[in-house]
Amino acid sequence: LTHSIAGKLFRIIFSVYFVITAVVTAGQLVAEYRETEERFYGELRSVEPTFRDGLSDAVWHFNRDGLNKILDGMLQSPVVLGVEVRDRRDMLLAAAGQNPTSAALDQVNSADWLNKGISLTFPIQYNDDNGEVRNLGYWVIYSSRALVVERLEYRITSIVVASAIKASILFAIFMLVVNRVLGQPLKRLREQLAAVNSTATEGEGRVSLGLTGRNELTLVEETLNDTLKRLRRSNHELRALTEAQDRQINVRTLALQAANVELERLSETDALTDLANRRKLETALADEWRRRQRSRQPLSAIMLDVDHFKAFNDAYGHRAGDDCLQMIGRILATAARRPGDIAARYGGEEFVILLPGTDADGAMAVAENVRRAVVAAATPHGRSTTAAVVTVSLGVATADFDAGWPDSPDRLIDAADHALYAAKAAGRNQSRPAQPPPAHAAE
Repeated sequence: LTHSIAGKLFRIIFSVYFVITAVVTAGQLVAEYRETEERFYGELRSVEPTFRDGLSDAVWHFNRDGLNKILDGMLQSPVVLGVEVRDRRDMLLAAAGQNPTSAALDQVNSADWLNKGISLTFPIQYNDDNGEVRNLGYWVIYSSRALVVERLEYRITSIVVASAIKASILFAIFMLVVNRVLGQPLKRLREQLAAVNSTATEGEGRVSLGLTGRNELTLVEETLNDTLKRLRRSNHELRALTEAQDRQINVRTLALQAANVELERLSETDALTDLANRRKLETALADEWRRRQRSRQPLSAIMLDVDHFKAFNDAYGHRAGDDCLQMIGRILATAARRPGDIAARYGGEEFVILLPGTDADGAMAVAENVRRAVVAAATPHGRSTTAAVVTVSLGVATADFDAGWPDSPDRLIDAADHALYAAKAAGRNQSRPAQPPPAHAAE
């Protein structure tokens, strides 16, 4: 019953019953105590008329022996623990027994409510021969709540024991009844549902609680079985729909992946030549620069420009110019055949080949192969002052990380560009290596 609904219901009912029983029992105990305490105070007050006259006479005549005998007589009462007699100036005349209200006793038993003292104070008055009432002082009777509780001990014990017996009997009855009427059927219901769940894929299984008659649980059983039928039917329909949707999702996912790949390719590819565009080149150049800088391997760049391309466009038209650029793009794609090599259209008729791990001699060899391949393509160029066919000029720069030149990716491209212009100035249709600044050349 620890975690079940029946157990929770049982705990709630029994907790409420326990609280009510505790409140009622506490009320009974309080009532019994107050009644006994009132009788106790009545007994204490009854001492006063018994000893009043004798005490007044003894104080008036200063009869100390008689006063002490009277006090000893008061102590014979079972409710009196101590007595004090004081005059009008609060001077102690006589005392007997204990004073539970004293400061020392309060400090010792301050946490013990039962031992707290109780007291009653009565005046000492004497009628003299002239009939005049003389106020001689007062006297105090002391007692303790423990005496009250002693008288209640049997009654308190009987009340507590009776309440405990009733609570124990009801606890057992509640546990048996709740478990039999609610706990066992609910446990069987859980087991039945677990069995139905284990066979749900085969469409089998029913809930049977084994109850007779018509009650809430049998109605739950019928409703669950009806719901299971509908769930199985809906499950088959949902499974078929889900499979169809999964097929559509897979088809669309594949199409979307292909589209994303194509978009990524287009974002990094020059539409005319199908080479890498400038954005792709700059990203690759930055990555390769960091990689080669760590490994201390060379990194070369070739800048290429078509000789007299504007004159070619003017003479043959822009369509022919596009065909010329596409031809050069195919040659560059063949030249950049190693993994990591990148051929890119830099802008207009300018192209760049990035050659990671290639030294200056290797880069010059690649540049010359490209130049000769363009000449071998034999694309007519009647307006060229260099040759009768389309030619290219190339500038080659290599980053030497040991020498420290060039010292950035941008300066590597600038060095290749300067070498390209040097090739053009020397007559075009040739490859020129970049020259380091005088300080690096001297090294």
